[in-house]
Amino acid sequence: MKSDGFSLLELLVVLAIVGILASIGSASYIRWINLTRADAAAAEVGRLMDKASSRVRTTNKDVTFTIDATANTIKLSQGGVMFAGGQPLDATISSLTCRPACLATPTVVTVKAPFGGFVNNAVSPVAADIKIVITRNGLTRSVYALGPAALLKVVRN
Repeated sequence: MKSDGFSLLELLVVLAIVGILASIGSASYIRWINLTRADAAAAEVGRLMDKASSRVRTTNKDVTFTIDATANTIKLSQGGVMFAGGQPLDATISSLTCRPACLATPTVVTVKAPFGGFVNNAVSPVAADIKIVITRNGLTRSVYALGPAALLKVVRN
């Protein structure tokens, strides 16, 4: 006797195969989402650093670059007025380091006129290379501002 359609057994086999493929694909998809969000957070930090340098060069006034690791925010202000940032990053700010060294708990870095180089927050401020480390679900990205011209580099660790 001939019948049209699929048997229940055939349908269950197909659903099992689809379920297995979906579970394999979802792990890769979640990893991809975390990768892109970590990259986007690092790119946002780099964009804010670049914006601070550009603002200094156009206005010839220092910019304050404030990092709040607790709230995961970065704020840019000039003359006490915030002009960029303030939104929480979609990642955790793990650390801020300066070379030469910043103070023990660095949260504020100055971008100095006229060239837009970053200056550490030491007692006697000097031009510094800045490194900000960002982490999201075990993925780490580092954002560097190097030299007196604040050349920016984002690195996947």
